Amino acid sequence: MRELRLVHNDDGTQPMSNMRLGHVKADYARWIRNILKTGVDTYVQCVAHPDICAYATKVGEQLGMGPERSFETANWWHIVQAQKELFTQGTDMLRVATEIARKAGCRFLAGIRMSDAHHAFGSGYPKDPLFPRFTHEHPEYRIPGPDGKPLVTLDYSRAAVRDLRLAIMREIAHEYPVDGFELDFMRFSQHFANPATLEQIDIMTEFVRQIRALLDAEARARGQGERPVLGARRPPTLAACAGIGLDPEKWARQGLIDYLNPADFLWADY
Repeated sequence: MRELRLVHNDDGTQPMSNMRLGHVKADYARWIRNILKTGVDTYVQCVAHPDICAYATKVGEQLGMGPERSFETANWWHIVQAQKELFTQGTDMLRVATEIARKAGCRFLAGIRMSDAHHAFGSGYPKDPLFPRFTHEHPEYRIPGPDGKPLVTLDYSRAAVRDLRLAIMREIAHEYPVDGFELDFMRFSQHFANPATLEQIDIMTEFVRQIRALLDAEARARGQGERPVLGARRPPTLAACAGIGLDPEKWARQGLIDYLNPADFLWADY
């Protein structure tokens, strides 16, 4: 695997806030090229939140799409209109970004949020664009909170949750020329009821093994010579990892993961 020296992490659909309607593709291409001029060798773009997707998905839910969706802020309306403009041109954010990165010789990884709780602070479904329809329709899959009431994040103990998210990742790896994934376990660090059990830690390790296998299978099918990259953002200590159901030491020992990015949550401790 080529060395990772300078990695740029793009926060999902937020660049669409800055695109001029009527010029979205050109503006977004310029956005990406300006970032690549800084010398980054690996571009990570968050494309799955994790069930709401910033590309033309058939498996997950496209951000802001559907007749029942409505918005309370002009920003979200603008983001969705910018995405729709790309769709009408037969492309999307992920397609544009991968094509430019590939031409520039830059490695491109699809960023996968392993959990997301932004919609906990919104007005609920359907007005909150980050509130997944799947979560709304299946409250039984939500993680139980300390008071027994369900949170807005989904429980990886449920096979249906793992199946959906693996299907989204398989779609990305099959349909787009990505060089791998970065699994973001820091958004929002809710994968099981806290603290996780040993059985749940094993469930997540097996899930990471499945992700590794699907990436490798897609690479073989494409005749790709280099092994796809699988990275993970995780808490800065192994003790903190265990509490949220992660065993990155085992992932590394067993060759499931190529790099680990120790990260804090919502702040940077330099």
